[in-house]
Order: sequence, then structure tokens, then C-alpha cells
Amino acid sequence: LFYVPRPNWTIACVLSWAFGWIYQELGDPLDLIKDTFSADTINGVRYAAISVTAIILVQITLRLGLLLVPSWNPYKKVGNNDEKSAFVHSEEDLKV
Repeated sequence: LFYVPRPNWTIACVLSWAFGWIYQELGDPLDLIKDTFSADTINGVRYAAISVTAIILVQITLRLGLLLVPSWNPYKKVGNNDEKSAFVHSEEDLKV
């Protein structure tokens, strides 16, 4: 969601939903999963899934905040548009 001009909200939301579902399903895993993997491995994947869900939801919330409240966004200055960005110190910084 960051470092792109137009974030794709759908992908972030679907990934968050999917990892949340993995967490829920591994709470009571199928017998095949129990027989194949140890309880530590299952719990490790389960907690990793909920961690990824939390990270994605935090990023969605932060990005939404930057979108709705422009003064929070350091990449979009509110006010005088004649000034250069705080990240550009000279004309040479603009050259790639």
C-alpha cells in the first residue's frame, strides 16, 4: 500500500481476510494436517498468519489515514504548492 501512487486496496483486504481464515482454520486443523505436522509447526503457522493479518490491517489503516487527512502525509504538502518538497534539496535531486 505504500510506495505506489495508487494503492490496490482489494489485494490488501483479500490477503488480510485469507490469512485471518488460515488462523481460524488452524485452530482446529484437519486430521491430515495433525498427522503431517507437529503441534509446534501448526501453531507457528497459525500465529504467523494472524501476525500478517494484523500487519496488513495496520498498513491499511495508516494508508487510509494518509488519504483522508492530507496533513499527516509527508509526501503531500498542504498549503503553498510553490515550495519544493522537503525531500528535494536541489534541482539535481530531481534528475534520475
